[in-house]
Amino acid sequence: MRTIKLRTMCGCFGLVVGLMLVGNGRLSAADWNQFRGPNRDNLSSETGLLDRWPDGGPERLWTATGLGKGYASVVNGKLYALGGNGDLTCCDSATGDVVWQKNILNDFGGSNITWGISESVLVDDGKVICSPGGSRASVVALNANNGSTEWVSNIPETPQASYASPVIARVGRVKQYVVFTSKGIVGVRAGDGQPMWGQNKS
Repeated sequence: MRTIKLRTMCGCFGLVVGLMLVGNGRLSAADWNQFRGPNRDNLSSETGLLDRWPDGGPERLWTATGLGKGYASVVNGKLYALGGNGDLTCCDSATGDVVWQKNILNDFGGSNITWGISESVLVDDGKVICSPGGSRASVVALNANNGSTEWVSNIPETPQASYASPVIARVGRVKQYVVFTSKGIVGVRAGDGQPMWGQNKS
């Protein structure tokens, strides 16, 4: 992969916030593809929900432990959760059965951060976007169905992960994934992970 030098952008955080377009027309009302939901506003468009729990609470369908500290992302009947030690698990959301699992720190040469990996993965266009912050990949896109690697993105200076979740943005008509790292912020092209801009001085 060709590595480019990151360009420092003044006020890049404000620029990114102003340009974020996180909606995805292909998501169903029940999908929750990223931290705080499809539009990052903690609002669900699903209808027919109860306005109060029944006595004794809702029926428990299944339980799982060790799935991580981030929020779970749920898309197309699958639940994705990243654990504090880098274990990324995809479960069937109806049964809790594990569909696939891998450790992103081990697989991509990462070392854990002080309080443990805690991002909520982003699921977009059949890909799971996460940040191992490793020597073999700073940001990675995995196939949402089987966990295979779609692309890797190597950021200059090889920053570790941070305590933030990736978001979708369109900058200059290019769809990107914007990721905070241990050193700063970067935007990578959604199609292939090519770093487009960023800075390592935050």
